[in-house]
Amino acid sequence: AAGHNAFAIVAIWKPMLRSLFHPEASGDVMQLVHLYQEFSWGRDYSYWKQGQRVHGTARLERISWKPSGKEIHVRGQLQDQKHETILQFKAGFLIRGEKGSEIQEIHRPESFEFMPWDEAALDLLGSLNYLTTGRLLAGASVLVRPKVCNIRKLKDGSSHWIVQGALLQKGIHVGTIDLDGQGSGLSPLEKILDLMPVLTIKHPLEKPVLLFSERDRSPATLQAYAKASQDWNPIHTDDLSAKEAGFQSPIVHGMWTSARVLDSLVRNVAGGDASRIRLQKSNFLAPLYPDQEFFIRVYHTGNLEGQQELEVDVITTEGEQVYRGSAFVDQVATAYVFTGQGSQSQGMGMQLYENHPAARKVWDEAEEVTTRELGFSILDIVRNNPEEIRIGQEVFRHPAGILNLTQFTQVGLVAKAMADWSILKENGLLKSDAAFAGHSLGEYAALASQGILPLQSVIRIVYHRGLTMQSLVERDSEGNSPYRMTVVLGNRKAGLTEERIHQIVEEVRTNSKLPLEIVNFNIRDRQYSVTGHIDAVAILEEELRKVSGGHKTFVRIPGIDVPFHSGILLPGVPAFREVLEQNLQSVQGLDQLDGRYIPNLVARPFSLKPEFLRLVEEKTGSRFEAIRKGKVSDGQARKELLIELLAYQFAQPVLWIQTQEYLLQEMAIRRIIDIGARGDLAGMARQTLRQLDLPHSVDVLHVEEDQARVFQQTEDAQDLYEEHLAALKRTEQSQMLEGENLRNEARHSSSPGSDELTMVDTDSGSRVGSSAEVDAAASPSTGESSRSQSTVDSASLASGENHRSVPAKIGSSASGDFTLDAKDGLMALLSWKAEMRPDQVKDSETIDELFGGNSSKRNQVLADLATEFNTSELEGVQEKKILDVIELLRKKVSYSGPGPYLRAVFESFLKEYMPPGRSRTDVLDYLRSRSAPEGLVLLATIRFPLMARSGQSTRDGALGSMPLERRFSSKEQAEQWMQQALHSLAGEKGISLAVESAENSGVAIDSAALAELEAKYFGLNGSFARLLRASSQHILGKDPFAPLIVRDHLTANHSN
Repeated sequence: AAGHNAFAIVAIWKPMLRSLFHPEASGDVMQLVHLYQEFSWGRDYSYWKQGQRVHGTARLERISWKPSGKEIHVRGQLQDQKHETILQFKAGFLIRGEKGSEIQEIHRPESFEFMPWDEAALDLLGSLNYLTTGRLLAGASVLVRPKVCNIRKLKDGSSHWIVQGALLQKGIHVGTIDLDGQGSGLSPLEKILDLMPVLTIKHPLEKPVLLFSERDRSPATLQAYAKASQDWNPIHTDDLSAKEAGFQSPIVHGMWTSARVLDSLVRNVAGGDASRIRLQKSNFLAPLYPDQEFFIRVYHTGNLEGQQELEVDVITTEGEQVYRGSAFVDQVATAYVFTGQGSQSQGMGMQLYENHPAARKVWDEAEEVTTRELGFSILDIVRNNPEEIRIGQEVFRHPAGILNLTQFTQVGLVAKAMADWSILKENGLLKSDAAFAGHSLGEYAALASQGILPLQSVIRIVYHRGLTMQSLVERDSEGNSPYRMTVVLGNRKAGLTEERIHQIVEEVRTNSKLPLEIVNFNIRDRQYSVTGHIDAVAILEEELRKVSGGHKTFVRIPGIDVPFHSGILLPGVPAFREVLEQNLQSVQGLDQLDGRYIPNLVARPFSLKPEFLRLVEEKTGSRFEAIRKGKVSDGQARKELLIELLAYQFAQPVLWIQTQEYLLQEMAIRRIIDIGARGDLAGMARQTLRQLDLPHSVDVLHVEEDQARVFQQTEDAQDLYEEHLAALKRTEQSQMLEGENLRNEARHSSSPGSDELTMVDTDSGSRVGSSAEVDAAASPSTGESSRSQSTVDSASLASGENHRSVPAKIGSSASGDFTLDAKDGLMALLSWKAEMRPDQVKDSETIDELFGGNSSKRNQVLADLATEFNTSELEGVQEKKILDVIELLRKKVSYSGPGPYLRAVFESFLKEYMPPGRSRTDVLDYLRSRSAPEGLVLLATIRFPLMARSGQSTRDGALGSMPLERRFSSKEQAEQWMQQALHSLAGEKGISLAVESAENSGVAIDSAALAELEAKYFGLNGSFARLLRASSQHILGKDPFAPLIVRDHLTANHSN
């Protein structure tokens, strides 16, 4: 199934490429790289079968010129032969180094969407002369579908726009837009979008949870994937082309990485069901090379309408993040079921009341309605369950506590269910398209859970429902009712099947001439609730004993003394219908009942189809001629149907057997969540599952008993990447310890009269020092040494003239140290986004002021800051002074190196300006070879891209302090620029870089001296030999020939 998702790229690849070859988008394809892609799959694409024809379309949506080159943004969709949308996609590409003229951006979107939230927003829209609108609705999104759309933004800040097309709301044409003009900044339409955004309410977790991690290796060759995907860009398959484009070798397709991530999500999160992946966003941060090991780490960060929001990282074993993405994974097909009367107990829901504000809010709202309107405290009844209360002049009693009186039971149970539901909703865990049903009273909680019935209305309805039922039951002076309920337990071994139970009940009813009915059909051949006169129930129980064969055949239900769902209550239907009509006058949103709500009365999904109308007519005797003939609106038809279903529900049997079987067999539900005081319905579902032969498993949960799973409370999984880092650290510590032991042994061996280990400069042949200087090579010197500085002027850079600095003597280091700080990262990012130099960003201004109040840019900057500093605690920082933001970041995050955003900027800098074959590792190694402290090296990675920018700053003057116009043509030219830039940064931070003493900084060991020392003191297998094998880099510096010299000497000694 995962292949279906990943295969989509093949179907859309050619249409997407055609967009890239649009005249305005075209450029040097050898410099084309994939920036990102986003796939959004429809709710149900199970019809997408092997061999079926699909059709992909794509259009160029936006082109923008950035310092790194020309960005091209494409949007499209994939449809089947019936024009049903399988997926929608977005993709971004970069033509590196491509420079624009006076144009900054061209934007031609297929549609826009905005949300007028209130009447004030509608008034504003009505005042705009370029909009012609009919009656717009507040709180419903407006879709702008342009026939003509072209927005151009120039580098001087001016914009030109033309937008003409239709406005739609809920799929209905509600107006037009005719906008043509020019000005500075955003177009009028973009200002509306900024002012009235369509908000997606996500529910972030307090702490992201690592769901899983994997370790894998990229393919050794990309030929097979190129053939399968039809992406034959030679930078993925040809060495020469890749190096010409600036890479050290061919690079892995970003689409391969994305597909590999998708596969891991399907297997580890979606349970092998690819249709649960609703959206995947992929950002490609750096190249992944063939046959390179990497880790995938997936975090659960939040929820949205029942979908898990995930963040995905792909990191190489060397620690480079090459991919950053996100995904939304839907739940399995789910049904929410709500328990009815009989599950009540003193104190129910009070633990969740104390622990969850959302649950407390529901109970408090119920308390307000019952105390203000109904004359009692539902919280007092649930907590204390008194045997008697007075409401006005009337006294209510029950020997087992008044929580068992129907009208109070029903209010308490509905409040409990709604409180539980609110916790799920607060955490974004509710699946928006789930089926729902309620057992008896639970049906009202089920309807309220969908927002169809406000909580206050539900409480009034169920209270009057209970009163209606109670009014039909005569009680004695002690409050006792003449009715009882018992549950008949079927037993096939004893011959007590559903058919036989029917027969026995009918015989008792006929012979006793007393009311007796099966009112709840719970589990086929296993469980049936029977209610009737107390004497008839007693006779039934005696008959059941006779046929039991020693098996338990019934269970009396305490606390239920009203003949629920029996014909005894039919006289109360008209009065209760009036209560329903009064409380459902202004009900909205009934269309969400279709296909999802399964009423007790008919055990089939709610519908306006003729077959459903017929079922309801058979059960109620009502007629729906006006609905059949289309004389009423669909909304009114649904309301009439719902009222009739609920009016008769309390006087008709609950068909729960049929309800469960329909959910499990016809709707293929894979998970049932019981929302109720006890797990009664969960227990029924488990027993029903044992009887059904289903091709799949079904998860059955109760909201309290299984709350860790229902609320997705999980611990972090094993982190293979962290384990990898820990293993590297242990190895490094072990090597350092062995090196320390070696140095101690070497000191002892260098006592008077012993031979010395002498280092030789391989170019001059002169001796560098004794064994003490070997120690200096293995550990940084803290002493002062003479230093000189060299600079490279712009003329020599332009000519490519080779200026060599004097290399440092072994053991020399930079004067002073430096640690990268949150301030460095913040200033770099802000100056990059604001297109100005870092020294022009004032720490006394706010981010809002820095971006001139442009909320669109501001919001993007906040998102980028959250990515860079890996934090969600940035609310309101746009209004703080930058100085205060720096202090906030220092307190909230640990920042010692560039984060994902600035690392991506650095990678773009390397791709744009470094000569072919120069990798990030090469650049960092060169900077370290200049004796730069690690903090300064990291600072260079975030400041080099800023220093290299060409053009003018938005606050006057040059944008970059060392601007570059084109790629370096040679390694030497690049190193000259980097050396000058590094010295500039060192001077800014008060660091004096060490100066080398010879042209080449590499050193080697005098072969004879090494052989003699090794043979005389340590032997071939001694600690020195082991150290040389494992840790030559620590002793010999960065000379690439040193390990070979060591190997040769060890081999020579062994042969001797």
